[in-house]
Amino acid sequence: MNGWLVIAPAAKTAVAAILLPAGVAKLGDRQGFVDVVRGFAILPDAAVPAFATGLPVAELLVGVALLSGVLFDWSLAAWAGLAAMCLFATFGIAIATNLVRGRTDISCGCFGRNSRRRLTWGLVGRVLCCLAICALTLPVVHQGATPSGDLKDRASAALIGAAAVAMIWLGRFVITAGSAGFSQSS
Repeated sequence: MNGWLVIAPAAKTAVAAILLPAGVAKLGDRQGFVDVVRGFAILPDAAVPAFATGLPVAELLVGVALLSGVLFDWSLAAWAGLAAMCLFATFGIAIATNLVRGRTDISCGCFGRNSRRRLTWGLVGRVLCCLAICALTLPVVHQGATPSGDLKDRASAALIGAAAVAMIWLGRFVITAGSAGFSQSS
């Protein structure tokens, strides 16, 4: 099996595993996310509600397109990674803009208003990592690979991507829980 037949679908699954729950969380608390977008102080106030509705819808559509691109050879889905790159670039620019302004006390809004994560340069680094993962999904990166692997190969690659995201989240949980316990014992 060509390596790109595993890497590209795994990357698509990993990015979709980030975008889909983020979009659902933001739509689940639409007014809360409007407040988050307003807190970034980048858009004119009149544009905030439309953006706060459109962004999670875009996250959901791109996430679904990425997952459909794992299972099917749809030309539209092949370029969903580019749309994901645009989303992550938007996130990175918004976060970096506020960091340069010295505004670190606002919620990143990654998973809606209830995101407790504040703005840091480390968060910008995570966005850049997501951009790199998105780049692995682009057809121009893996032109030599034939995307016609059978469904079993594609499902395996999707599971690898899901497992990679699960390992990262589990590692983050262990590190966070460990540092919390360390802080309490001090």
